[in-house]
Amino acid sequence: MEYTVSFLNAVLNKIKNIKTIIKEKISKYLHISASLTFGASLLTILGISLLRMPKLYNGLFMFATNVREKMDMNLDMTAFLKAYPVLNVDNYILAEKEIAEKVDNKETPAIKEEVVQSQDTSLFDASAVDVNGNNIVLEESDAVKKSTKAYTRIDIDGVTVLDYSSKKINYEEIMDMELNLKKSDDMVLMYSTHTSETYTNSDTYKFGYSGTYRTKDAKYNMLSVAHILNKTLNEKGIETIFDTTPHDYVSYNNAYKNSMKTLNKNLEEYSHFGLVIDVHRDASGDLTFGPRTKINGKSTAKLMIVIGVGYQSLENKYWKENLSAALKIAKVGEAMYPGLFRHVLVRDSRYNQHIEDGSILIEVGATGNTLEEAYYAARCLGNIIEKLYN
Repeated sequence: MEYTVSFLNAVLNKIKNIKTIIKEKISKYLHISASLTFGASLLTILGISLLRMPKLYNGLFMFATNVREKMDMNLDMTAFLKAYPVLNVDNYILAEKEIAEKVDNKETPAIKEEVVQSQDTSLFDASAVDVNGNNIVLEESDAVKKSTKAYTRIDIDGVTVLDYSSKKINYEEIMDMELNLKKSDDMVLMYSTHTSETYTNSDTYKFGYSGTYRTKDAKYNMLSVAHILNKTLNEKGIETIFDTTPHDYVSYNNAYKNSMKTLNKNLEEYSHFGLVIDVHRDASGDLTFGPRTKINGKSTAKLMIVIGVGYQSLENKYWKENLSAALKIAKVGEAMYPGLFRHVLVRDSRYNQHIEDGSILIEVGATGNTLEEAYYAARCLGNIIEKLYN
């Protein structure tokens, strides 16, 4: 009997333990369920918020190469997804390494006088890419178009254009517009919005980086490349204003806003320029990417001209004149140096090209190129531009 009672007590205790365990399990699952429900609700709220946060999409859009110009866009998710393929085609890529390129906001701006004094291109053999030839005749043009989902490709007189814009552009008409540049009247204004951009180290030029392929040292950044172009134009009898003001040292995202001040300051002083050239280098998601060709046996970075035709309320009244100048530069360039140009890129943006006609943005190679290759390309560009002047 005692054994039976003891056995029953043991069974009852076991049942109690099982009930306790079951209650604990149920409580745990209810807690998890509640957490999941709360999490799902939170994600839903966040999702709805994301759909209604144009600043987020504007910010993401700015990380794309050459779309860092501050524009009054009002992108929602649908508009962003529509634009996203543009950023992921032809080396315009949103990448984690791109984000790392931003210059530290705590850095102190470089002093202009120091920048001017620090240019050093003495190791560059400019004669390697000098050419002699007759003036090139620009004949009437015919364009061949091929459209894709992301862009329209136009091949016109040896020039390739990738048109990502929303405008319907008559490229024959644009190419046939007159470009009347005179050495006596039409100075060239040269500057660099993304001043700190630079290239891969080489045996000739070794330097440290202050960011992902960036440096504040003007001996090795875009000011040294612009210096070669400036020197070449001066040698050809073309007067220039080379503004070495750094624009991206304190705030990379405000670079275009800063360079706009530089443009307006120079226009107030000189009132007119025949060409306005913003010197950049491309930034691919693949940092080893370095488009190059051979010019007179020398490895030379390829060039790409970028033209902004305006976007919605941010119009660019000079886009036709700018695009015409870009097409003619590329056309003459291909005649003088076959293979030097990648293409002309046309986009719904402005890049400060709405301030003065004859404004272009020139990409000299990419991160995978070397300074020597960029210098050769800048020398070639100077030789090309001289052919367009009377």
